[in-house]
Amino acid sequence: MTSIRERFGADHVALQRSLDALGNASEGADASELVRVWREFEAGLRAHLEVEEAELFPLLPDRAERTALERDHERFREQLDELGLQVEVHAIRKESVDALCEALRAHAAREDAVLYRVADERGLTDGPSLLDRPLVR
Repeated sequence: MTSIRERFGADHVALQRSLDALGNASEGADASELVRVWREFEAGLRAHLEVEEAELFPLLPDRAERTALERDHERFREQLDELGLQVEVHAIRKESVDALCEALRAHAAREDAVLYRVADERGLTDGPSLLDRPLVR
C-alpha cells in the first residue's frame, strides 16, 4: 500500500504539470486546446479537494488547522470559478494562473507538513475508499 503522503504528493505533481500546461496554453494556444487543458486541470483539482475533505480532514485533531485548510479549499474553488469564466471568454491571463500556482504550492507544503503526516501516523493507507474516487491522472 502507498502512504498518503506519497499518493497525494504524486497528485500534487500531476496537478502542477496540468497547471503548467494551462499556463502555456494561456499564452497563445488555440481556444479548443485551452478549454481541453482547463477542463482536465479543473476536474483533477476539484476531485483532489473533495477526497482530502472527505477522507483526510476528519483526521485532523487541531480544529483551527482543519478550518484553515477548508478556507484554502474554498478559495481555490472560487479561483477555479473565476478562471473558468476567463477560459470561456478566452481572456485567461498567465498572471492569474501563476497566482493560483503559488497558492497551491504553499497549500501543498502545509498539507504535507500537517495533514498527510497525521494520516500517515494514523496508519491510513491508499486503500479502497480512496481509490474509489478519481484523482488526477
